[in-house]
Order: sequence, then structure tokens, then C-alpha cells
Amino acid sequence: ELQMHYDKSAEHSLLRDLFDNLGPIYGFSLAVPRAEYDENAGWPWVQCYDTIALNEVAATVQYGLASAAFEHLVQLRLQVPCTYDIYRFTHTITGKVRSQLLHLAITIKDDTDKAGNKRIENTASTNDDVVDGVTGVSHIPPSNLQLKFPNRAHQNHLWDFVATCPNLESLSISATQYLDLDQLKWIKPSQSRGLRSLVLSRVWTSVPSIIELLRPHLESNGPAQLRFLDLNDVKVYDGGGSWSDLFVYLRSNCPSLAMCVVEHLNYFSAHLNYRSLGRIWETYSEIWS
Repeated sequence: ELQMHYDKSAEHSLLRDLFDNLGPIYGFSLAVPRAEYDENAGWPWVQCYDTIALNEVAATVQYGLASAAFEHLVQLRLQVPCTYDIYRFTHTITGKVRSQLLHLAITIKDDTDKAGNKRIENTASTNDDVVDGVTGVSHIPPSNLQLKFPNRAHQNHLWDFVATCPNLESLSISATQYLDLDQLKWIKPSQSRGLRSLVLSRVWTSVPSIIELLRPHLESNGPAQLRFLDLNDVKVYDGGGSWSDLFVYLRSNCPSLAMCVVEHLNYFSAHLNYRSLGRIWETYSEIWS
């Protein structure tokens, strides 16, 4: 564990020496702490990130991911503050390594600023922008990183990186502010039978975009190979299809599906199928699709 504090030159030098002398690395996980805050204080405050320390850590991780030991990497897990950090930490990964990645999990951890934290959202709001997750009602200010690199404004770095990993078998994207899955342009190879595992949390999308990740390539042999699906707090755009379309596809085309976990699937407020439950804790007996 490397503490996030500036002037850790000795530790970074040691880590770089370690990267230079490691054998083949097949899996790598990086976890950066989230920004702590207190929304119940008399004046809401947010802990700022030490940007000097973060830049030093990023430089060391970039060095490692570009080293010979990581040429065999097939599994990558990143828990980083902002969507911009996906570029910050991964831009030294070669195309060869990206093409051989099979398992990718990305978690965005900085949940400061409006619409970044599901736990404190006002579920009773009838304002369309709040319902759709465009904005929020919390008074939590942005962290210094979120102020400089807002998650939505820099989400292209996340989707662009995923798109350069064509042979993925499992993909997990967990966000804070809602991100737009429709921005992902993932082109699977001809032998692909789609993802084996898909986890999405806090994303906007259309149902066809989800199905495209699961669908086998037209030139592949065999049905979709999906075994695990977890969708949490996912909103479908107006005109983006119906959740029933996805469930019909799963039932008819995914014979290997062993587990499906869904929670808080909804539509944009302009969608024909949208229905407000008001205060969820008062209408918990009503379930709809």
C-alpha cells in the first residue's frame, strides 16, 4: 500500500525497480481512495485530492504498465477518482496488451458534486433533470479533481479505452455521475460470442447498446455466451427501447445465463414507459418494468 502523499520519491523508485524485475504479470489492480466529505456539516466540505501525489502515482503506474512484466496482462481492475484518470493511468498500455485483455473492471470513485451520489439523491423529486440524473439536489461541492475534470465531460477517455480492448470477455463499469454507454464504440472480433459477464452501474443507455455487448458476431459459431449480468441504476433514453426487449433477448438468446441481478432499472422522464414512484419508501409494493 502506497500512501497518497507527495514526495514519495524513495517509494516510487522502489516500485519502479520492482516493476523492472518482476516476472510475467497476468492481473493488475489499482485502487485510489475516494474524496471524503460531510454533507451534514454546518457548511458542507469535501476533502481535496493531493494532485502532486496523484501525478507521481500515475507516472509510476504508467511506467509499470509499459514494462515487460505487463506484456502478458489479461485482467485489469481500476478504481480511480475521475473518468479523466482512465487516460492518466492507461495511455502507456500498448495496443498489443489492450488486444489481449480479457477482463476489465473500471470504477469511478469521486462521487462529489451534484448527481454524483445515489445514496443522498432526492428520490421524491419530480424535476425532470433530477429524475434523469442530469443534476442533483445535494449541496456537496465538487472535489478539486471533479472541478477540473468533471466526469461526464471527460468520459470519452473511459469509453475510448474500452473500445481499444476488442477481445474482452468480461466488462464492469461502475460510475458516480451517470455516464453514457451509447458513446462506447466497441467492435468485437469475428470469432466473438459476446461478453461472458457484464456489470453496469450508474449509466444512461439504450437497450440495443446493451444487447450489442452480449450479441455474438454474425460470423461466430454458437449462441451468446453470457453467464452473468448485473445492472444497477441504469436509465434508458427516450426512444431507447424497453427493458422488456432486453429480458426477451436474454430468455431467447442466452442459454448459458446462470445469474442475472437487476436493481433500479428505469427510463428517462420523457420515455413513454417512464413512471414515477414518488417516495420509494412509501410505494415499495409497486414493481414495474
